Amino acid sequence: MSCSFAQARDHILTVFKTAWDPTGFPAVYPSKAEDPDNGGDTPSAPVWARATIRHVDGFQSSLTGPLEELKRFSNVGVVIIQVFGKIGDGSTAAYDAAQTVATAYRKARDIPVWFRNVRINEVGTRGPFDQINVLADFTYDDVR
Repeated sequence: MSCSFAQARDHILTVFKTAWDPTGFPAVYPSKAEDPDNGGDTPSAPVWARATIRHVDGFQSSLTGPLEELKRFSNVGVVIIQVFGKIGDGSTAAYDAAQTVATAYRKARDIPVWFRNVRINEVGTRGPFDQINVLADFTYDDVR
């Protein structure tokens, strides 16, 4: 399956949103004004998350296609879901929420983005929150 950058971004974030929404906790995105790192307020919820997509490599992965001389370009990156839980009880809820997100990326199928090396990393304390990151490497192809 082939997809563009914008389609891949939508697929990657849909996996996160589908897993996160049932938790009832807020999520913010770096491109939005409500992100605390962009001048917004830190959510008052005991747990909240931020999704970030970072492309790290891209390369032509075929010389030519069979009939229409199309070429395949592979794109590689990492999606980072930062999960913040208030120090104390929020940490347990943050671990549970992080596990929910990690499971969603591990189970993601039938989309043109392939996820692998899904992992959970404890980052430490950031202000009144403990931070836990969920990271998943991704690959997708764009045929043009």
